[in-house]
Order: sequence, then C-alpha cells, then structure tokens
Amino acid sequence: MSDKLFSKIIAIILVLGIISTVALAGYTVYLRENASITSYISNESK
Repeated sequence: MSDKLFSKIIAIILVLGIISTVALAGYTVYLRENASITSYISNESK
C-alpha cells in the first residue's frame, strides 16, 4: 500500500469519526432537552 493511499484512508476514518462524535453529542443534547422524564429523574436527587 502506498503512503498516499494510506494517508487518504486515515483521513477518511478520522473525518468519519469526528462527524459521528459530533452527531452523537448533538443527539445527546437533543434527548436531554426533550426527554422530560429523564430530566426529572436526574434532577430529583439534587
């Protein structure tokens, strides 16, 4: 495998990882804001 191909594969994997991490973090914030039973349970002990 050439260095150029290897660099492209690593770059693609890195970009996909960053995109999926940002999407998961955004979805987590969305669920936290819209799931009232979850927020009730997590805030009940405070």
